[in-house]
Amino acid sequence: MRVQKKVGGANLIIKIKILFVFFLLFFSKISLANIVLDHEIEKFLKEIIKPIIILSHSNFKESDLVIILEKTPNAFVNRDKKIVLTTGLLTFADRPEEILGILAHEIGHLDANHIDMRIEKLDNHKSISELSKIISLSTSLITNNPDFFIGTNIAYDEIAKNNISNFSKDQEREADIIALKYLEKTQISSNGLKNFLQRLVIFNENLGIKEEDLTVYTHPYNKERIENIIKFQKKSKYNNYYFSDQTNLRFKFVKAKINGYTLNIENNKLIYKNLDNDEKKYALSIGYAKGGFIKESLNLINDLIIKYPENSFFYETKGEILLNYGYSNEATRFFEKSLTLDNKNEYLRIKLIFQLYNKLEKIDDAKKILVEFKKLKNKNNNNLLNLISNTYDFMGNISEKFYYLALIEKNKKNYILSYDYLEYAKLNTKNNNLLKKYGNLMNEVKNEIQ
Repeated sequence: MRVQKKVGGANLIIKIKILFVFFLLFFSKISLANIVLDHEIEKFLKEIIKPIIILSHSNFKESDLVIILEKTPNAFVNRDKKIVLTTGLLTFADRPEEILGILAHEIGHLDANHIDMRIEKLDNHKSISELSKIISLSTSLITNNPDFFIGTNIAYDEIAKNNISNFSKDQEREADIIALKYLEKTQISSNGLKNFLQRLVIFNENLGIKEEDLTVYTHPYNKERIENIIKFQKKSKYNNYYFSDQTNLRFKFVKAKINGYTLNIENNKLIYKNLDNDEKKYALSIGYAKGGFIKESLNLINDLIIKYPENSFFYETKGEILLNYGYSNEATRFFEKSLTLDNKNEYLRIKLIFQLYNKLEKIDDAKKILVEFKKLKNKNNNNLLNLISNTYDFMGNISEKFYYLALIEKNKKNYILSYDYLEYAKLNTKNNNLLKKYGNLMNEVKNEIQ
């Protein structure tokens, strides 16, 4: 599990005064958040959302799904029309049907073109100063401001506020309707979405938050949404249709991984104190490793590997544990085993390439690096390209060395330097295929210079 921006792990049981909403948050800036890059989590979410995407009229792609490291349970569509889920949402949910209901709701926003409509509405009714206040309201949902919706004074015109609020509530109702239709067509019960909302009502009430006390609220109350789902279910054929036990177990492992990485060992023990199952072992194996207890950690992950020999993620996790304790050779073997079981794990393959490069001593080592590099779908990473350039340099292949340096400079928009590197590359080879490749890139760079 990788996070693009390093943050400290939580060391307290999560007790947040947050009113969760499915928020049409088109002003958020994902680049400021901590984006989680994890193949196990992404693969699971992409698989369950795929049938909804097929039904959708939007241009949403599986790659437009983003997970951010944030303990607040939330989901939203941002201005770039990406669906963003927080890790807190994934751990708050009980079953995968709940997550699918939320994803279907967000797809509903995209299908109904709510983002463009909302932006146009704001442009028509707000001055620049008023718009900035709306932006502030939106972005607060992904900050640590748990009391934002509780008695907060918003200093802009009440009429304008109500206009935007009512418009958004209509959007939310429409998104719910679309979500319920999609769940019906995919033959998955809407009980997941209903149960999730019911638990949110209880969760908020236990924190002393009453929906009727909310003066600034762009969504229909959760109770209203629950009532609408119940009405829909009276005509549904699939109220008792759920994901398979295997899919549910995979979701539990996703939650366990997030808990293992984001909470300390004591909090994980509290979460799973009444359980003696495999997701507990997964969470604690990661938690023990973080806490310095490698023996306990390896014992648990080994139990999982023995029980689930075809689960690539347990091999990957064991490799991560070994690598973090300095056992790089052993880690490499488990990374390779994981990739034999799931060759689409790009994050792990990149990690393996860097591991192989750290042990580069002979030409065969370099060839192995290039074999793994060629298996990648997305090669456009400057650190990776620099490693490949150095690998070719180690092999004495000067033309390819300069070609990859040219790619790096092109990515940096240093087009003149990129062009110079390509000229060096052409001077150092007579291979027609390579000359053609270099010539094609030179034409691209030349167009940028002009």
